[in-house]
Amino acid sequence: MPPGSIRRAPAGVALLTLAVALALAAGATASQAPSAYRQLLPVDEATKDPSLLTTRSRLIQACVRRDRAVLRAVLAPDLFYSFGGGRPGPDGFFRYWDRQPPQALWEALAAVLALGGTYRIVDGTPTFTAPYVFATWPETLDPFDHVAILGENVAVRARPDLRAPVLTRLSFAIVPTLARDRARWVRVRLADGGVGYVAAEFARSPIDFRAVFQKRGGSWRMTAFVAGD
Repeated sequence: MPPGSIRRAPAGVALLTLAVALALAAGATASQAPSAYRQLLPVDEATKDPSLLTTRSRLIQACVRRDRAVLRAVLAPDLFYSFGGGRPGPDGFFRYWDRQPPQALWEALAAVLALGGTYRIVDGTPTFTAPYVFATWPETLDPFDHVAILGENVAVRARPDLRAPVLTRLSFAIVPTLARDRARWVRVRLADGGVGYVAAEFARSPIDFRAVFQKRGGSWRMTAFVAGD
């Protein structure tokens, strides 16, 4: 996604949240994908800090209520939000998002928070990076040319149509992507060289929106929320 552009989170975020949460709770014991596909299993290390879990839960509820005050309280003074310029910080962040459709921020943030992440100590500071698709993406795969499949036994169809025949099913696989079709479908390249279509809510680019949180002065603050590269 080009810097500064907005892609609306799919309408199926709630169902996707449940599906991924169940996979995380079960330890992501997906069946082994065919050798032609590399897997990217869900990871959620927020449990390493109870205060992080509390902060994330509060933000998820804020997304439901579109509560700017709760969100602002978590934003760091030096929050990075755009590769296209703009002064870092909460004021610039809200001005940036106020130019987008009213639901865009909340849907994008909810999708990020639903997809786990990694906990690390970076330069002595506890840091949580979400979603797992960005945080654990293999360095050897071009993030512009691939997407991660979010779920088990996700249908790959012959056409961008729910009534189209199912060519194969993929579980937490990384696949080459060709293009989006009408925003609701992602066209992917299969291992046999063929082309198939995956519903957009079950495919995510590693350069879609992601968030970074750091624990500063005993409290978690969002230090980045950005898409693109």
